[in-house]
Formats: sequence, C-alpha cells, structure tokens
Amino acid sequence: TLRVGVFARGAKADEAKVVLVIGDFLGNGLAEGLEQVYAENPNIRVVSRTSACSGFVRDDFYDWPAEAPRVIAAEKPAAIIVMLGANDRQQMSVKGSREAVLSDAWKAEYQARTEKLARALSQSGVPFVWVGVPSFKPPSMLRDMLDFNDFYRAAAEGTRAEFVDIWDGFVDEAGAYI
Repeated sequence: TLRVGVFARGAKADEAKVVLVIGDFLGNGLAEGLEQVYAENPNIRVVSRTSACSGFVRDDFYDWPAEAPRVIAAEKPAAIIVMLGANDRQQMSVKGSREAVLSDAWKAEYQARTEKLARALSQSGVPFVWVGVPSFKPPSMLRDMLDFNDFYRAAAEGTRAEFVDIWDGFVDEAGAYI
C-alpha cells in the first residue's frame, strides 16, 4: 500500500515548497528524517509518497514509472527525492521467465526499469535526486546493494539528475557494514 504522509510539525507557509519523497521503506525513513530537519522551516513541506514493500522487481505490485507522473501532478513538488531498491533482491519475471537476481536478463530488465523511472521524473521538469541504498550487514546483501547503486547512479546521471551516494556513512574503512 502507498503511504502518504505530509510532515508538518511547525506551521507552514501557504506557499511552502514541497519536497516529494518517493520510494520504499528506506524512502519513508528518509522522509521522516527530512521532516525533522525542516520541521521549523515554514517554507519547506516534506511529503512522503512511499510504498514500504515496493521496488522495481514487482511492477505488478507497484509500478513506480507509471505512478510517478500521477504523484507529481497531485503534489506539485519543487523537488523530488527517490530512495528505493532494498526489496529487490528477488527473482524477476522477464518476458514470462523467472530470472535469478543479477542474472544477465535480470540486470538488463532492472536497468530498463530504473531508467524508465528516471525518464518519467525527468520529463516532469521537476529537479530530482536519487539517494543510493546503504550497506547492509549480510555480505551477499552488501554486494548486491553495491550493484543496485550502480543502476541508480546510471539512471540518475542518464537524465542529468544527481545521485547521492550514502554508502560510506554505513561502512568502515575496510568497506564492511557498521
């Protein structure tokens, strides 16, 4: 289900700029953090339009490239922040076949889906940033998240958006999860 949240602790100006956050449970956490940062700023309103279990693998569950234009039209943001992908370590249906995570066919389809979302956001004319996923403790998940960030970076940079790499904030000097 889509979680809609408008975070506004302090009074917000009628003309407050909307920062729209879309994504999965990580995106929702990011939105909550931004709300705290901007709680006392009357000129910025953080709006979370996240779906905790969403991602790119299950477009039958929630199709971000299809939904993003509707969300943008409804919220009229001044800026968009994307953070999702933590749920995507699973098989994906590609042309009727179940493909293993990070197989060649999986990678090609995943890249296409991330690029499709980036294009949809870019076509809105609203500036956006794509925040990468952090490290996770299980070594296999850690490796996969590095690969996922490569997809997100490429999608963002392909549309002249910014990619925000947060990886180093979650690993030690040796690259291990902390």
